[in-house]
Amino acid sequence: MAASASVLAMTVVTEAAAYNVQAAVRGENVKLQWNIPAQPLSDALIAWSEQSNYVVLIQDDLAAGVQSRALIGSYTSFEALERLLSPSTLTYKIRNETTLVVTPRLKPASMTLLAETSNAASMRSAQAAETVEGRDDPQQSRPRPGDGEAANEQDQVVVTGTRIKGARPTSPVVTITQEDMRLQGQNNLGEVIRALPQNFAGGQNPGVAFGAAVGSMQGNSNATGSSALNLRGLGSDATLTLLNGSRLAYDGFGQSVDVSVIPVTAIERVEILLDGASAIYGSDAVGGVANIVLKRDYEGMEFRARVGAATDGGYEQQQYTAVAGTNWSSGGFLITGDYSHNESVKAKHREYLDHILNQNLTIYPEQTQKSALFSAHQEAGANAVLRLDAFFADRSSDSTFQTSPSSLIEQERDSSIWGVTPSFEVTLPGDWSARLHGAFGRNEAELAQPSFSVATGGQLSNSLSESFNGAQAAGLEAEGPVFNLPGGESRVSIGGGWRENSFDRRVVNILTGSISSELDAEESSYYIYGEANLPLVSDDQNIPLVKRFTLNAALRYEDYDSFGSATTPKIGALWELAPGLNLKASWGRSFKVPTLFQRHLATSLTLRTAAQHGAVGAPADAQVIFFSSGGSPDLTPETAEIFTAGFVAAPEFLPDLTLEFGWFDIDYANRVERPISVFTQALSDPIFAEFVILNPTVDEQNAAFAAAGLPAGTFTFNQAGAPFDPAKAIAIIDNRFTNVSSQSVQGVDLTARYRTELRGGDLSLSVNGNWITEGTRKLTELAPVEPTAGVNFWPADFKGRLGAGWSRDGFTLNGSLNHTAGIIDRGVTPEVKRDSMTTVDLVVDYQAKLGVVGDVGFNLAVTNLFNEAPPFLAPPIPSIASFLVNYDSTNYSALGRLVSATVTKRF
Repeated sequence: MAASASVLAMTVVTEAAAYNVQAAVRGENVKLQWNIPAQPLSDALIAWSEQSNYVVLIQDDLAAGVQSRALIGSYTSFEALERLLSPSTLTYKIRNETTLVVTPRLKPASMTLLAETSNAASMRSAQAAETVEGRDDPQQSRPRPGDGEAANEQDQVVVTGTRIKGARPTSPVVTITQEDMRLQGQNNLGEVIRALPQNFAGGQNPGVAFGAAVGSMQGNSNATGSSALNLRGLGSDATLTLLNGSRLAYDGFGQSVDVSVIPVTAIERVEILLDGASAIYGSDAVGGVANIVLKRDYEGMEFRARVGAATDGGYEQQQYTAVAGTNWSSGGFLITGDYSHNESVKAKHREYLDHILNQNLTIYPEQTQKSALFSAHQEAGANAVLRLDAFFADRSSDSTFQTSPSSLIEQERDSSIWGVTPSFEVTLPGDWSARLHGAFGRNEAELAQPSFSVATGGQLSNSLSESFNGAQAAGLEAEGPVFNLPGGESRVSIGGGWRENSFDRRVVNILTGSISSELDAEESSYYIYGEANLPLVSDDQNIPLVKRFTLNAALRYEDYDSFGSATTPKIGALWELAPGLNLKASWGRSFKVPTLFQRHLATSLTLRTAAQHGAVGAPADAQVIFFSSGGSPDLTPETAEIFTAGFVAAPEFLPDLTLEFGWFDIDYANRVERPISVFTQALSDPIFAEFVILNPTVDEQNAAFAAAGLPAGTFTFNQAGAPFDPAKAIAIIDNRFTNVSSQSVQGVDLTARYRTELRGGDLSLSVNGNWITEGTRKLTELAPVEPTAGVNFWPADFKGRLGAGWSRDGFTLNGSLNHTAGIIDRGVTPEVKRDSMTTVDLVVDYQAKLGVVGDVGFNLAVTNLFNEAPPFLAPPIPSIASFLVNYDSTNYSALGRLVSATVTKRF
């Protein structure tokens, strides 16, 4: 402790031994009634010290200018201290049974990485990445202070990946705090997830330009203007996204979730589990799980204004945000509103797109979003609390693109999304707790696509696609101890519930008023699950090379009214080999139910010639009955087997260094696809043989018409140029959705964090890298194995981020080096490895109290400081070169250098 440290308060203890015995009880278990008003932190700490009977040591300059929030209610001493410190960048450490030391939080400010802090509450939110994980220090060797907060706040999802209070997940968890977002210059969750190395920007994201090939088992597109997580590149429908542990309504016609609807100012942190977790959460948790955790007990008011633009033109931004909250002795609420708008980026704004004839084509859409969120909690007696989270977002998005040299599409997207998640949580005898919760949500999207002639400007068509996703769920869970094991207290979580999803879709021809496609479907399921945390060995047993050893096991059973049941297990182990060295491993199965779109899409039956499908030696007038699209009610779940293993090292000789390494292996089977990837080879390539009926009988032909709901001999489309003749039909080709493909991904993650003091401030260094060592898929059983790692429109095989930040007295200078490896361009023969892309981001941030101005913040962010352009692909074939971009928009951004400035005022 520096010589300038002050003793804020001292209580004389006459019976030291008795004091020591009671210290842990007094700080961790005994609840006291607190009424400390918002005031300078130093004064608040004095008031806390006088009531808690702890001595607090703090350097004089650490508390200067720091304001604490009000503390009202019943909390343990450590819970109360955590709340007082939470608005600041300070935390505390236990020196001994009578003394606490307040210090700067040991958390890197420069990277989106695993959270690093010695604060007990934050350790519960990121225990998989504790900077002191397994370290033999006073705070680790005694019961963790603050665990009472989990009981008080009734948080069932203590850490994403487990439902057991105090359990440390055996899978890697990335934690991104709101401070991390601010110090990266990120203003919405879409920007946050696209910067995460483990996430692939393909799938559903606004920066994906038309022409990006289908990848990750789902079209790379910008259907609704939303932003969806796509962990490991398995598809945004294979990553589960939660809000405070509750599911959200799906977006568009897939099963992805739009994260950008939640205002950043309402978020405390985002926890991302990099492992399958269907045993805990059910369907969709294949690539991983993201849990958006909202702020609790927010006190005060904040206004924020942001402006920005791309220096090469386009993407002019403005954003205005307000957040307010208050607390009383038994509850509190938070409300936030956000308005954001960005102009489009057009081909004319980027000189490397001068090959595009129409320079007004859009490469990033114009977008406007208005969103609001409300979160509240209220105690109901001494042992229960009611909670309610609700949000609403309205977004419009416009872009112009071409699908052929002759037609131009002016696309307009409008979305309306809302969700409500109430819960009732109660503390039960014997350290048990229970939670009754519900979730209701709706995602409505309209997509208008009028097309015009490039030559004349006349309107060719006008279609309106409307998608309505509904979600509702209810569940009951209980958690608590069951028996003691040699390593400590075993705890279990058990529960069950019900969930229903609905999907309505309609495609209307605006010019004629006719409905070309209509879908109305719903699906419900019931589930039960159990999870157990079993501490088998503790340090007290003095077993060589085994300081701690814990097993975690979970099993979930779900029954769907569509396809039947699914049972998914998971087991993990955490082995603390020595102080500061932890080994982790997990194995489990996950699944994803087919989307309602895949199951119920209306069947289109097309009459075509055999020559159009590559028939050799067939008569010139031979015909083919072709299922050109359609769903299948017989689809079964996609299934995955997932292994992870790794270690976390926090060596005692380098107390501010944490190193984490993880390996993952995902085998994903029964993926739902349209199996005919090349229509012109359906009758010539043997890999499609299982989807072809040659020389069909009249009964087989009639069965095809019946499956499409059409009278015998009629078709949705006739592209044969002649009437149907049953005698000339030489094949039936089935390209409806089916469980046909398989995919595998293996790779490693490496993160490192280090903090030290430099010139009176804190210097933090961090690294986060994701290597996909192997990624493959087989479209059909007979198809060849195709690479899906490091090739265009699939994830690059390496994505990494190196950060450095220096902060002092509210000032932070933060820099990041971002690298995405080059991809193999499969559009040329022979294939060519394209260049990589490396960018530098710089953020200058200052948060302070300035005289009469009060509590303010200033943030200047420059993304892609040196204005790097994306690596270029081979020119497209001449027939489409005039309107397609010449870069991989799923891996690289064309926004270029972005400059933004943010001003914040707090009250």
